[in-house]
Amino acid sequence: MAHINCPLLKGIILAAGKGSRLMPITEKIPKPLIPFCGIPILYLAISKLIDINIKHIAVNAHHLSDMIDKACKSSPFDIDFHVSKEKSLLGSGGVYGQLKQWIDKSDVIAINGDIISNFSIAKLLDNHYNVKKKINVVASLGLVKGKNPSGSSVWIDQNGFIASISKEHPKDADQHYSPHIFSGIQIIDNMLIKDIPAGRPSNIIEIYQEELSKGSVICGFYQDCFWHDLGTPTGYFQAHSQFIDEFLKNGDHSIIKEIGMTTCSCAMNYPIKISYDHKQDITPFEKKYDQHKNYASIEIIENRLLPFNAIGPNLFCGSCRIDDSSIIGPYCFIQSGCNIMENTTISNSILLEHENTSISGIYENVVITSTHKVPIT
Repeated sequence: MAHINCPLLKGIILAAGKGSRLMPITEKIPKPLIPFCGIPILYLAISKLIDINIKHIAVNAHHLSDMIDKACKSSPFDIDFHVSKEKSLLGSGGVYGQLKQWIDKSDVIAINGDIISNFSIAKLLDNHYNVKKKINVVASLGLVKGKNPSGSSVWIDQNGFIASISKEHPKDADQHYSPHIFSGIQIIDNMLIKDIPAGRPSNIIEIYQEELSKGSVICGFYQDCFWHDLGTPTGYFQAHSQFIDEFLKNGDHSIIKEIGMTTCSCAMNYPIKISYDHKQDITPFEKKYDQHKNYASIEIIENRLLPFNAIGPNLFCGSCRIDDSSIIGPYCFIQSGCNIMENTTISNSILLEHENTSISGIYENVVITSTHKVPIT
């Protein structure tokens, strides 16, 4: 995969959105800095680019842009970051026009700053550049399974070329096209970026639709993978719960590296502990270890070995204090800095960082911040 080391390939992470669907969680923190299993989503996206040897990364920012800028400058990664602050939102297409000078002659691999996935970018790159040897391709979209219930689906033919991006099946009686969901991961050819005007808002999907209408070739590359849009409280929780199931119950230990967590946790020296019930049905491989086993900086431990009451699978990040009388679980995700007081019960919830704040009471199906309890529906 020599092209992955090519200097004419740069990475862009889209991080400018307001996070409206996650309000009020995003009132004081931009969505890309919200943690997934204790690690900022932005850092996981950066890790996926580092893992394919991308050396130059741009991040666009608008909502709470100074926090994005600070997170990049203080990141544990030895990377050349460029933060593009947008005074007004330029949209999913305008970001590339604004960054044309920085992009220069490079192609771009772009990742939405609100997804978590083990989608293989290396395989997407391989497919894109192999096809490009035979035919002029202006972009390749990473696709996941399903038909978009609330927007346009990506319809591809049997050869992996995109026929349309629309809500309904293309009107072509001679062809059958299958619908997929755009993963938020894409490769954009430099010749297409050159045509995107600078300083003007635009939508990348509309740009693709226009290119398709002109006969341009855009590839769709499907992978059956772990993928979640973290844009809603429910999606945010479901991503956490499926992740822990994939790791413990399905035995998918590679998911740790593939979502970027290994690179992040090692760079940040950030400990993560996953607990489970002794009788829980986990994979035979995992049953071989005595008490716990390490994956990078992740420790796996039985609930019966914890000093407090824990039920089912849970995940604990960094340093948190939990009173012995508390009941935690199942599916609790406790971030670093949390102080859980006596006789507190928490289940099916995410507890975000609470420095110098004590948590007490009964919590179920909520994302808990220092100021809000946001329902998970």
